[in-house]
Amino acid sequence: MKALKVVFPEGPCDQKSRYLIRGFQGLGIPVEIPSQGPKIGVTPFSVHFEDGTIAICGHDIGCREKHRLSRGTGEEHPWFEAARGPVFFFKVHAHPLLLGPAGGIFPMPQALGRDIYLEMIKPLREKRAKEGPSLDVFGIFAAGGQRAEACRRIQAGPWESLVGIGRGRKGEPPPPRDVSRPLLSAPEYFEAMARTRLALSLPSHGMSEGPWCSYRHVEAWALGVPVLTFAPRNYAVFGDPAPRPWIEIADDLSDLQDAIAAALGDKERLEEIGQAGADYFDAHFTPERHAGHVLETIEANREKP
Repeated sequence: MKALKVVFPEGPCDQKSRYLIRGFQGLGIPVEIPSQGPKIGVTPFSVHFEDGTIAICGHDIGCREKHRLSRGTGEEHPWFEAARGPVFFFKVHAHPLLLGPAGGIFPMPQALGRDIYLEMIKPLREKRAKEGPSLDVFGIFAAGGQRAEACRRIQAGPWESLVGIGRGRKGEPPPPRDVSRPLLSAPEYFEAMARTRLALSLPSHGMSEGPWCSYRHVEAWALGVPVLTFAPRNYAVFGDPAPRPWIEIADDLSDLQDAIAAALGDKERLEEIGQAGADYFDAHFTPERHAGHVLETIEANREKP
């Protein structure tokens, strides 16, 4: 069934919703956007179809209780309470037990981190293909999880690296001085990632969540850069890609140095993983595919008149 338009309500709209809006517009679907201010939480929107039905959707990017998400959990005013018509809740972080038609909660691919990156993807891919990578390992993070220790171990290794903690968490001590690094501007960050052989992506909030992948994964995949990350439980929103566009390390970092050494010693494998990442991004994570996934999920699960 053809979608006639998508409507975002009056009020703030977060960056990832703007990515989704860009996708709908890229598919040629008109989008009504009264406001696009910043927001963290559930952003509701509605998809209007030519048969007169309306699908009320919730696009979550940051509920407060991510480990046991349900419709609107953690929101002061759950968006679904006043909804009319079919309700579909697309969540990056939903627990596997909550996903599926019965709960009305469906997985959504992770968006690219910044709007500016979309314009940088093509020229940086071309530059990487022409010049090749010049940096071994890259990863600038906020504090959390195993990130500081991973950076510390990488700095102690024989690799050419740009790693560190750019900022602490609100209300917590500043990052350790030995791994503290200035934050990069968005273009500097993306350019550094594009010239690296391995991009670090080390989630800080545990690995028990549902179909999920960090936006750092998606940033690296967009550029064809292999991702070095924890052994995934549920990273792949669209199944298990082959070859996998990531290299796994243990949660306790016990094999970190060995994994880096092995990866950097196999140029052919790294190139294969990098190309797999670029292909995975093109197939599933562009704005148009992001929006297309939403429409396909609605069509497969909505009640017909």
